[in-house]
Amino acid sequence: ASIRRRAGVIQNPVKALPRRFTEKARDRALDSEEIRLAWKDLGKRTVGAPTAIQLVLLTAQRPGEVSAMEWAHIDTDAKVWRMPEGYRKKPRGEDVAPPHDVALSELALTLLSHIRKTNEKEKRAGRRKFVFPSGSDAGHLLYNGLSQSAQRVVAMVGMERWTPHDLRRTAMTHMTRLGHPRLIVDKILGHKDTSIAGIYDRHTYWDERVAAVNDWGAELKKIVESA
Repeated sequence: ASIRRRAGVIQNPVKALPRRFTEKARDRALDSEEIRLAWKDLGKRTVGAPTAIQLVLLTAQRPGEVSAMEWAHIDTDAKVWRMPEGYRKKPRGEDVAPPHDVALSELALTLLSHIRKTNEKEKRAGRRKFVFPSGSDAGHLLYNGLSQSAQRVVAMVGMERWTPHDLRRTAMTHMTRLGHPRLIVDKILGHKDTSIAGIYDRHTYWDERVAAVNDWGAELKKIVESA
């Protein structure tokens, strides 16, 4: 095939060829046994990316948001992670991401306490600000660190490939399985409701969100502690 030029730019000569594989949206969600195996392997590793992956599963928040967690945003007394305006991924049609509060289960709080103690003991750079300091400077852990850690678990345990983002879907799936309405789970994930009802409904459903997160935390604890 000839290579054509338009306005000085070489056009891709294979653009018009048919695709070898059909692209599909990912729909991977881990079942209880996969969760148990992955959690067990993650727990054997050092505090950092493996622990961040566990918090993605617990909180159902985006991996990039978890990896950049700041201690100043975590209120352990109120059991909430308060993401400020602009912290999250900007929703479509918005100039800036709105604030988003995330309820923290007892298992999540226990994990955060363990992380803080480990960071202090090992005197990690950036530990005063970030939950997951990078270790090499005063910055925070990057998303690709979570991806690499997830693939090490996949290889070690011998399971079907999954990504850190799949754990967000996994948490959502299990919360709805426990009987919590999709509306509440969407609120936990921070999805923007663009329906007419959603535009006019300004109720936060906070109590319902707390109940769903706590139920999921208790269910996850049972899963990972099972034989």
